[in-house]
Amino acid sequence: MQDAKNKKLHDDDYMKLHEVIALGIQGAFDHLQYNSIRNSLDKIKFPSHTIETLKDILTDRKVTIQTAQGPVSWSQQQGCAQGSCTGPLFWNLVANEINPKNGSRTSIR
Repeated sequence: MQDAKNKKLHDDDYMKLHEVIALGIQGAFDHLQYNSIRNSLDKIKFPSHTIETLKDILTDRKVTIQTAQGPVSWSQQQGCAQGSCTGPLFWNLVANEINPKNGSRTSIR
């Protein structure tokens, strides 16, 4: 990275330097808290009907498993299904909240 910083990277109009940090976060989708996702949704500028639809996805979620004594259910307060369409969106919303630079030109994707 230091070599890249020492070099002058020219574009037609201005100099650019990009910093990339790659993280492997095991179980990230399993630990997303629904309250954090809802708070992040409240802060973005999307149409209200879109926000409400996304919040509805997180409302009244239940997990049910079959046991020897019969089915057991409990409320789900965290986690996104692997392979879901909304999982990456929810992760990006929460991850951008913790981004230390959190400027208009900086985001986690």
